[in-house]
Amino acid sequence: MILRISVATLLFATNVNLANAESIYTGSTKGSYYNVFCPQVQAAIKTEYFNHQCVATKGTTDNIGKVKAAPTDIGIGQMDLLADEADLAIIDADIGMECMYAVSSDPSIGSLSGISSRIPFVLPGAGSGSEQSFKRLQSLDEGLGALRNVTNASSAYEAVNKVVSGEAVMAFFVQFPDTRNDVFKLINENELSFVPVINRNILRQEVNGTRLYEALEVNVTPQGLLSMLKREDAPTIQTSCTKIALFTGKADDLEGNAKSDQEAMIAALAKTQRPEKDGWAEMFDNVKTMGEGAIDDVLKKFDK
Repeated sequence: MILRISVATLLFATNVNLANAESIYTGSTKGSYYNVFCPQVQAAIKTEYFNHQCVATKGTTDNIGKVKAAPTDIGIGQMDLLADEADLAIIDADIGMECMYAVSSDPSIGSLSGISSRIPFVLPGAGSGSEQSFKRLQSLDEGLGALRNVTNASSAYEAVNKVVSGEAVMAFFVQFPDTRNDVFKLINENELSFVPVINRNILRQEVNGTRLYEALEVNVTPQGLLSMLKREDAPTIQTSCTKIALFTGKADDLEGNAKSDQEAMIAALAKTQRPEKDGWAEMFDNVKTMGEGAIDDVLKKFDK
């Protein structure tokens, strides 16, 4: 009986500690936010003796709601979805970019502008960061806003798979440009076409002086051994990318030690380092900035 009471007491105490543990809200357990970027955040804040735990969520939009409910928690998310959140402390630690991709089984589609309103179009899960980014694009383009055959899949992978299976003609998603990812493998193995997501209207978007998108040249196919021997460049596209940002509650909304702790945590978050293990340092080379002349040349092709 004594043993049972001790175990029960221990389990109760453990559950209380877990319930009270502060969190870093990420995304899917299979995604880069959870597996790669969250450990980098943990390492940064441990210098100030914070011990937040990585927690899987539905993505940026979900993370925003959770941090608003618990302001000493931390979220990882897309800058384009955070710029309007004036009541959050948003930290740009320059830890990476997420890029917007559209892929299609119809190789004749060369731009998102002017596509048929009847096209079977698929997005990742309802409420996901990808869906919210696409809604922003729809507000900037009447043609995208007029689409009337848009459905949701459970993930970016499943959205692309619907294009592969013929259930949809085009899929849109936002993702870190990791060509090793299963989504890119699925696209390349089935020879789907990448459709650039870029125009002047997208690149003009800013909130309070913060640019939401940057034009980047992104590798979309792993460079094979043969092309390396021939010194050929890996296939790339030009598209719009948004920064991966960290966010938490504002210190000014707290008092006393809680305010001091929040200030220390925000300062520590700004020192978060980019991941380097397991080939991640090389993966940042998948993304290259473009000069103004190159950007103008690209935009001439895709602007209306």
